[in-house]
This record gives sequence, C-alpha cells and structure tokens, in this order.
Amino acid sequence: QMISPTPLAKKTARDVPQVFRNEAKPWIKRPSTVSSILSWRPKYIIVKMLFLLYYSSLGAVMPYLPVYFQSLGIPDKRIGHLGAITPAVTFLVSPLWGYLTDSTGKLKEVLLFTFVTSVIFRVIMAL
Repeated sequence: QMISPTPLAKKTARDVPQVFRNEAKPWIKRPSTVSSILSWRPKYIIVKMLFLLYYSSLGAVMPYLPVYFQSLGIPDKRIGHLGAITPAVTFLVSPLWGYLTDSTGKLKEVLLFTFVTSVIFRVIMAL
C-alpha cells in the first residue's frame, strides 16, 4: 500500500512553526507598501520632524567638518579617522540594538534610551 504525501496547499498555519508566523513577534509591525511608510500619521509627526531636522542639520554640517578639522591643524589621516568613527560604531552597534529590541519587545523604551544617551554624549562632547 502506497502512502501519498500531503499536498502543501492543505497545510494550515498550525503546521508552520511559530517562529515563521507573524504572531511570533506581534510588536513588530511591518508596513506592506511604500505608501504606508510615507503616509502622514498625526501621532508620528513629532518623530518625523525630529528625524527631518536631525538629518537636515547633519547634511548641512558634515561636508564642512573636514575643512574645519584641517583649519585646526589636524593631520589628514586623523581627519579620516574622525570621519569614520560614526559609521563604524553604527555598523557594529545597530545589530545589538535590533537584537535587544526584538528579544525584549520594548521598542519605545530602547529608542528613547538610545536617543537620550546620544543627546547626553553629544552635549558632553560639545563642552
């Protein structure tokens, strides 16, 4: 007697391990389209304005930093190191923040912690 394999179409969500289901991490909401990412939501307007102002100011200042560093008499090699610090740290630490957020499910708390910590260190560096 021959056993026929179960067709894939008949499998239900219960047959799929929980890690592959959307319910595995309900705090992660993935937008389905680009229009949903760019949509205007009143409760997020302050966050969007913060990002706009932050990256606008960063874009205005960053091209002139090497010139400023050079006017201070810093050698070119050291200017390259100073310019590479932020991307290198971001590359190394971003996966850790993502893991912490995914494992705890506390997205708002982690974002608030990183934002406040960043502001504090930037103020300390400016002094």
